[in-house]
Amino acid sequence: MRIGVDTLPPLPKDATDRNRTSPFAFTGNKFEFRAPGSSQSCAGPNTVLNVIISEAFERIASVLEKLPKKDFHDGLQKELRKIIRTHKRIIFNGDGYADNWLKEAAKRGLPNAKTTMDALRCLTAPANVKMFEKYRVYTKRELESRYEVFLEDYHRRIHIEGEVALEIATSLIYPAVAQEYAKLAAAAAAGKSAGLKTGVKALSASASDLGAKLDELKVKTDALRKALGGLHEEILAAMADLRVTVDSIEKNVADESWPLPKYREMLFVY
Repeated sequence: MRIGVDTLPPLPKDATDRNRTSPFAFTGNKFEFRAPGSSQSCAGPNTVLNVIISEAFERIASVLEKLPKKDFHDGLQKELRKIIRTHKRIIFNGDGYADNWLKEAAKRGLPNAKTTMDALRCLTAPANVKMFEKYRVYTKRELESRYEVFLEDYHRRIHIEGEVALEIATSLIYPAVAQEYAKLAAAAAAGKSAGLKTGVKALSASASDLGAKLDELKVKTDALRKALGGLHEEILAAMADLRVTVDSIEKNVADESWPLPKYREMLFVY
């Protein structure tokens, strides 16, 4: 088999297991699908990858097919150098999760779909529709239908998550915080009636702080309940606000009163 060269240089490959937190990682010479859920399929990403590769092959072939036979290898080298110069901006060997890389990616002109909605909108982007139609993989109507199905599914899932978060906050967190607040307030009142000074001030401050957080929790749960009637962006924002409040409360409630495993406890749950 003649491949056009007499010798090949050593081609080092990354043997490490990088991007371990990515569900869809490129590791040196292959893509890996990391344990997709039962509701997910690898067919969609594979279809997109194959179309991208097909377009790249056609673009390269359209250049090479025009080269005279005697100039083929020189022309091939020139085309490969051109491709590398044009696209080497996608290569980055640093920390892909750092803020510095996000700034560098923007500087290099690389797209960054930060949310699910940003990613879904790529399905109906004119350039992508044109590419899929060119290779007769999907029509514009088929891409739009997939976008609508994915959008409906995403919104439904976010709505379910919001309802679960609201139920946990109202049926588990709120009663636990109220119980802890009542306990602290009763202990502070008992200390005052007994004429105690040591520790009563701290108990009163803790009770007051927990009471304020209890009021804040009520406000956040009401906001989430209202957001559940709106769009998924509003639900996500309300859940994020509720999460901040619950995380701060967790540190002020005794372990025996907290109904869920605390963060530090989860490190040792098997």
